[in-house]
Amino acid sequence: SLREQPVAVGGLGMISTANYVARRFGVRSAMPGFIALELCRRQGVELHFVRPDFTKYTAEAQKIRDVIAEYGQFEAHSLDEAYVDITDRVRSQAAKVAASGGGGGGGGESGEEAEVDGEELRAAEKLVEEMRARIKEKTNGLTASAGIAPNFVLAKMAADERKPDGQFAVPRRREPLLAWLQPKALRKLGGVGKVTEKMLQALGAETIGDIIRLQADVLLALPGQRSEWLLSRALGVAPCTLDFHDEGDGTVRRKSISNERTFKDKGDSEELLALLRELCTELAAEMAKEGLSGKTVTVKLKHATFEVVTRARSTRRWVATAEEIWEVAQDIFLRELPCQLRLLGVR
Repeated sequence: SLREQPVAVGGLGMISTANYVARRFGVRSAMPGFIALELCRRQGVELHFVRPDFTKYTAEAQKIRDVIAEYGQFEAHSLDEAYVDITDRVRSQAAKVAASGGGGGGGGESGEEAEVDGEELRAAEKLVEEMRARIKEKTNGLTASAGIAPNFVLAKMAADERKPDGQFAVPRRREPLLAWLQPKALRKLGGVGKVTEKMLQALGAETIGDIIRLQADVLLALPGQRSEWLLSRALGVAPCTLDFHDEGDGTVRRKSISNERTFKDKGDSEELLALLRELCTELAAEMAKEGLSGKTVTVKLKHATFEVVTRARSTRRWVATAEEIWEVAQDIFLRELPCQLRLLGVR
């Protein structure tokens, strides 16, 4: 059995993911396989590779979604991640407890409000624990980590607290919530990538709380909606409803993932092709982190005249690695040469 052995999905070229045993030796998603192999060997262990099997992954993911769907409406953002709104179930369970006299005494309006919060939190923890147990049973052993929070951004962060087989509930009151959120590193905030992180660090920010401390500088450096978005997230404010689309099964799946770059006018074909390949490699790394694959590759071009053109091609097989994306994107792009561009992207 490989359960207690370091295992990576992929090969010597690129790893899409690794089990927690391998991660203890420094193996990470989107790492070249030959580097991961050598990393493990230097620590006296052998890394085992297994080939990706998206047919199997999809089947197991559907089992998990079948369980989740019984607890409320949900969004499936990738094969191994979903957001579910259990508000109605939680309130119903808490109300039953209160009606049966299972809650504590009143103590005034604030005391009653605190008691309701406590009952709802206990109900939520019990429901999520039950959900995780049912997932493990239905999939013959797959573990699930979960986060419970007032909104989905905080819930995703909370799910990382007790990986790989636990759950964490974010405090519902303002002060303890901020005490948990604001000491965290900038990159823990979903949507903050390397570029935004560097900009914030240039302002003197290292933690999420620093965004609030330096809010005047943030508003000047990142004008418009981006700064407002950052300040809201640093206070734990985010949408708490799901954006549903009618797909026939009650779920929402991520439609696309992209990577693009803006630059001064460029017309050198070799330079543009090198940039396109770099974009494909970065995109594949992001897809590996989220466990994503696709069947349509789109190349986006903004000409020096500011005309925006997109060219897409669908494939019969699932595309996920840098080489697979590059193979399709290169063929699309070569048909557009010669060209003078100021933006290039791949989706």
